[in-house]
Amino acid sequence: MKRLHRMLALVTLLFVSLGSDASADEKLHGKWAGNTYLNQGEVLVFEAGGRATLDGEAFEWSVPGKGRLVYTFEGESLEMEYGIRGDVLTLTYFGEEVAYKRSGPPPPPVEKPKPTPKPGEKPANPLGKRENPLAKPKAPADPFARRFEGDGLVLILSTAAEGAYQGTLTFGGESLPVACRRSSDSLSGTFGEGEGAFPFTAALAGDKLTFETAGNQFDLTGEALASSGTIPPPMTGVAMGATKAWKHPRDWFSMKLPKAWDVTHADDEVVYVNPGLKQGDNQNAIILLTFGELSRKEQNTEVHTLMDGMVPDFKQYFAKQEISVTKPDGPSKKVLVGDVPGAIQTWKGQVQGTKNVDIWIATIIKRDAYLTMFAIVLGDESQKFLPGVKQTFMSLKANPPELNPELMAALSGAKLVLNLSGSGGTFITTYEFSAGGNVHRTTLMGGITGNSDVSGESTLGGTWEVIGDELYMYFKDGQDGGQILLEGGRPTSVKMGSETAHFQ
Repeated sequence: MKRLHRMLALVTLLFVSLGSDASADEKLHGKWAGNTYLNQGEVLVFEAGGRATLDGEAFEWSVPGKGRLVYTFEGESLEMEYGIRGDVLTLTYFGEEVAYKRSGPPPPPVEKPKPTPKPGEKPANPLGKRENPLAKPKAPADPFARRFEGDGLVLILSTAAEGAYQGTLTFGGESLPVACRRSSDSLSGTFGEGEGAFPFTAALAGDKLTFETAGNQFDLTGEALASSGTIPPPMTGVAMGATKAWKHPRDWFSMKLPKAWDVTHADDEVVYVNPGLKQGDNQNAIILLTFGELSRKEQNTEVHTLMDGMVPDFKQYFAKQEISVTKPDGPSKKVLVGDVPGAIQTWKGQVQGTKNVDIWIATIIKRDAYLTMFAIVLGDESQKFLPGVKQTFMSLKANPPELNPELMAALSGAKLVLNLSGSGGTFITTYEFSAGGNVHRTTLMGGITGNSDVSGESTLGGTWEVIGDELYMYFKDGQDGGQILLEGGRPTSVKMGSETAHFQ
């Protein structure tokens, strides 16, 4: 909620709420405490009569309709969605969802006067016929629309149309698209694409799925039906043409690009993709990928929730690119990328106030790392580029680095020296690594001030680890480290920013 004031300073959304009623939902009345990482520690109080406070700062509120709340602060208004379930209040604005938990008992409801019976009219029985909320059972879950795993295969299906399914089949580290149709308790369809599409059949008995292709049989088990509704639907509008493989230089992720596309730049922060543009062509599309680690608060949060929470950051990024936007076209949508959860978000904007652009953002998460793809395309060129962008995104395979015991063993007992000698003096830092995960840092300093020699020495202990090919050293005064470089399979140096330290 604290972000809300900043949003209002960026964009003004005025709403005329005729007939709104600040007492339309008395369940809002009372004190609420922030219950998510976005609003931790906030106190929100709704009072009868349309007054409220956020951390003591007053604003006005009204309810123009069911599930809609208008927040008015310093003459500017914003409409958002809200819902109350038990003692939890959820507010949704700009696709960003925050939750509050009721603090203390709710205020007593305002009793409405009972209608006076007309002369001769019998009062209605208060326990008379009412609609039973449990009378209408929910439709049973589709037994095929879920995840199946076994014998080295992972099959994930979701409903595409009546009696039809789409999904992915993963085996041997490769994911292939699946399309099939249902007949009673059986499926028939294909996996793969183009000339590499192969037929299969499958029969379901309870949670057991027998998958057959080319005379081979595989026994798979389905996940519990209670969670089948959480499987995202397949993405639409994905190109199906030939592709070529590309892998990040440090093996952080891989993807398949349309044949005519190329990677023009890749480093430790961003990858730029050229969607087949040649010299002299108009720059009608910008495609890039960025990646990094999730903060501790962001870990174990659903990817679509994280994307919706990034709306202000995305807007700031677009502004730096001279692209004006207002808000996404709607909340982020869940998608499935292989067997990894993902989400997509779409925007519309203008470049320099004249050219319309479509913006497509997609993110996947694996462990504590994220990988986000941006496509900014001139509005009339979207159908030319976006299918290939989606095809590339759906092929992404994240491989975030893990603890590297081999390199840690190679560094145990080693000494790393960073020499920064120059006209300004000499600074030599030595790092000594122990097998127990401790590191000892010694820095020698020397130079000349006037006619005097100046020297000094400082020492500090810390801890260290190697994640992938990256060395991390943690000290009380900060963090050191960098990429470990190898020769003949053995570590020889560490690239620390623009400098290089060498093992001795």
